[in-house]
Amino acid sequence: MMHFSKNLRELRARRDLTQEDLADKIGVSRQMVARYESGENYPEMDKAILIAQVLDCKLDDLIHSKAPVKTFGPHLPQVVNVKLEKPKLSVRDKVIYISLWCAASLMIFGSLIASSGLLFGEQASGIAGAFFGSLMIASWCIIATIYKAK
Repeated sequence: MMHFSKNLRELRARRDLTQEDLADKIGVSRQMVARYESGENYPEMDKAILIAQVLDCKLDDLIHSKAPVKTFGPHLPQVVNVKLEKPKLSVRDKVIYISLWCAASLMIFGSLIASSGLLFGEQASGIAGAFFGSLMIASWCIIATIYKAK
């Protein structure tokens, strides 16, 4: 409770309230508010809750030693809300991206046909399948790199 008086004084001043104003709002005399701020007296729990409501703060902000929260109330600077959006791809990047996806899809199709042996002999089908498979993986890596960079 040692920090209550200091926090009360600081929060009241930030709200541009006099001791008289605060006293009227919580139903005590100005002298009692002065005693609260000097540390001579401490309010009962119901009065402490009322003070927190009038000062638009948490009871915790009045009692604990940390600096009172500065974001409450209309008199204080407003918090800026920032919406983070993913940057849009340019037309050129979209064309490249779609082209790489198409190439990767063709590589999948090519590796499936090559590995089945329909176009090539049995010996060449394994080599062709590996070739198309490695091209497919390379094109997917390029797609991922471009997409992550944007």
